[in-house]
Amino acid sequence: MILVAWDEGNRKNNVTGCGVVLVVVAAVVVLEVIEVMVVAMVVVVAVIVVVVVVVVEEVVVVVVVVVVVVVAVVVVVVVVVVVVNPVRNNIDVDLPT
Repeated sequence: MILVAWDEGNRKNNVTGCGVVLVVVAAVVVLEVIEVMVVAMVVVVAVIVVVVVVVVEEVVVVVVVVVVVVVAVVVVVVVVVVVVNPVRNNIDVDLPT
């Protein structure tokens, strides 16, 4: 929001494009952070599953944990495929070098 407002102010001063580039860079950074967080979450969930399987040897608990993990991973994959990738692919701006 701040970057967009900053860009609007620059357009009034005939300095175009600079704010747009910052917004695009910010969007790309946010998408990359989301992707890293998704991968980190999957790793953490996998570690939790291993710990639960090793520590708790009751079959019912293990099955419930595995089902929850599978659902979480599927949701994460769907979010990345449906939300993150199309947004990243639509960001096509030539950044100044």
